[in-house]
Amino acid sequence: MMFFRSSVLILCFLCPGVWAAEPFSELKLETSQLKQKYLTGLLASLQIADEAVGASAKLQFRLERWYLESESACYSEFFVNACLQDVKLKRRQLLPDLKEIEFAAKDFKRQSKILAGDQRSVSEQMK
Repeated sequence: MMFFRSSVLILCFLCPGVWAAEPFSELKLETSQLKQKYLTGLLASLQIADEAVGASAKLQFRLERWYLESESACYSEFFVNACLQDVKLKRRQLLPDLKEIEFAAKDFKRQSKILAGDQRSVSEQMK
């Protein structure tokens, strides 16, 4: 039994592409969940917009980390260029969605600040 475990561990370390492919499915799932949560439902408050910006930034960081790890893993494979292109393509699939969430939340925050400033100036003019 011990021989089987050590063989599996050795095989897993010899094929880095397998490790890199697993987190991408999680990133893809979490990106679609964030998109459903923040883009289909309207951003209703500054707190929700801040949460959206934070969640998008965290996921962008994880995507960048996955990209760098996968890119370095490609250099141990025989078809390096094909692997690099595949990794870049996967990254390009998720990055626009994450940026869209971030931009929508920041736009909401900007509009809220403008409206608050307008309301303040109107109340000052009424005095």
